[in-house]
Amino acid sequence: MKMNRYILFCLSHILLLSCQGQSKSSNVSKDSIYVNSKMMDQQELMQTSILSKYGKDNGYNPLSYQDFQNRCMEYWGLSLHKEPKDYVLSIGGYTEYTINEWGRFLYTEAENLFYQPEIDGEPTKEDARKMLYDKENGIADKFLAYNKLLFNDNITTLSFFIRNPEYAIDVVFNHDYERNKILTARSIDFSKKTTDYSVYRDNTEKVLFYNNRKRGFRRNLINEIYLSCNKTQETMAPFDDLVYAYFKQFKQLNYPQDVKDKCLVHLLKCLIEYDRNHKDAIIGIEDEKSYQHLSNFMSKDKH
Repeated sequence: MKMNRYILFCLSHILLLSCQGQSKSSNVSKDSIYVNSKMMDQQELMQTSILSKYGKDNGYNPLSYQDFQNRCMEYWGLSLHKEPKDYVLSIGGYTEYTINEWGRFLYTEAENLFYQPEIDGEPTKEDARKMLYDKENGIADKFLAYNKLLFNDNITTLSFFIRNPEYAIDVVFNHDYERNKILTARSIDFSKKTTDYSVYRDNTEKVLFYNNRKRGFRRNLINEIYLSCNKTQETMAPFDDLVYAYFKQFKQLNYPQDVKDKCLVHLLKCLIEYDRNHKDAIIGIEDEKSYQHLSNFMSKDKH
């Protein structure tokens, strides 16, 4: 009987110690989360200060908050808070760029300036500033070029995008910037030089439709792509590739049928114009590009 009581005593004592240990561990975890959260808030505040100063010192003029909201809605269909609230607001799953409502700018890096694992301990504000001002990593130039273009329409940024074709393609095709015809034309030229027109095959939805779904399909960009291609059978290959990529993805794209159909009709109008201007290469209806592509779509979707 005494032995049974002793065993019960030991078991209850072990259980009590276990519960106390879990409680202490829980408290430490909560304290750790609080400290980390506090540190992140401080870093975001310092990063906003560093980037805002760098932008203003180098010609970036922050818009009023209302105008900034309007641009974010135009480019990304992104609805900001009525008043600045967020330092790191995602603009969508296709990019790691974020919106800083307080600074009224786009941050164009995946990691913040305080992410410096090579430094022992927590990086200081001076470390973050050095990271930005280090010309080798290109963070500052990219940050400045994107923001001065997207929010200031500053044409002095064109040289940056022409030197960096991948960013020219990105800002026009992925971020829906259409306010500069020279940049649009150059981004189309760059995109046609990529292997097998992968920009059109891999980014069909981005090329054909706006991020802000209420804006529908990108009529102007489609026209510019067509005009750059419609000279010969060979130069039409990128446009053919775009239409074929649309055919492959047509049923999977999550848009109302009438929106997808309107986009298709516009593509077909371009193809019909091409057929009319190249009658010498057409013997029968099967030779017409418009007929070939329309047949594909009708075979996939009778609606």
